[in-house]
Amino acid sequence: MSNALALKPPSTMKEAFAALIALVVVLAGANLAAVGLKDVLEPTVRSSVVGMVFASVPAVYGFSNRALNGFAPKRLEFPELLPWYVTGLFAGTCLFAWIQFIAVVMGAGLGMAFSSAGVQTPDINVIATVAGLGTLIITAPASVLAGMILNRSTRSLVFLAALFAAILCIGLSVFTSWVLVPAYINQLMQNLGQALLGVSIQAGIVLVFSLLGVGWSALWRERSIGRVAHATRRLKPEQRDKVFAEITDMLGAQSMAGEASSKPPGAA
Repeated sequence: MSNALALKPPSTMKEAFAALIALVVVLAGANLAAVGLKDVLEPTVRSSVVGMVFASVPAVYGFSNRALNGFAPKRLEFPELLPWYVTGLFAGTCLFAWIQFIAVVMGAGLGMAFSSAGVQTPDINVIATVAGLGTLIITAPASVLAGMILNRSTRSLVFLAALFAAILCIGLSVFTSWVLVPAYINQLMQNLGQALLGVSIQAGIVLVFSLLGVGWSALWRERSIGRVAHATRRLKPEQRDKVFAEITDMLGAQSMAGEASSKPPGAA
């Protein structure tokens, strides 16, 4: 039955089209924000704004999916996890938004440090290098969490979801840097080998730590957590409360059984 439910070409095409719409809309909004705010905000602040725009991808996808469902005939649908390209899209954009936020915080901190030290025109290469290294260190645990969520939420082909998330995350970071600071990107392009090496290291860190999260989640068999959460979203609020009450009763019974088995024979 599960294999038959997994093969739903119309639903898969609808989900793919909704994900494509969400990505196009967010890309257009990010480009508009980056260009429109060019003379209003500093590059670091604009980078944070662009990151927040990309963080709205899940909401835009949900709206697009609901809008497309309005044109489809109503039919009984069994809850199933999302395909790899949808979860990869979510994970990649959320990691990108996190990286932009951390880069803005570290860039602002470095700028204040240079200002307090009396350096009026700090080297942008120094700021970019230090901020990049710090961002990669903080991105590692976020990638582990993203991998755990991918394993819980992806229908199949979790490795492709993690790979897509890593490529999308780094691709959006390069695109944003090119829009906000084109001079820095043009300078990097003069040494293409070094630039590709840096991009590969970033994508590799995101991918490797994401796969560590996937492995940890698979070790603890957390796929059922995602299935329960995905299924309960289809229920009405009062039905969700009923499911939660049933789970709580099961946990209480399990706890009481464990306490009873731990007592020595003949104990009150």
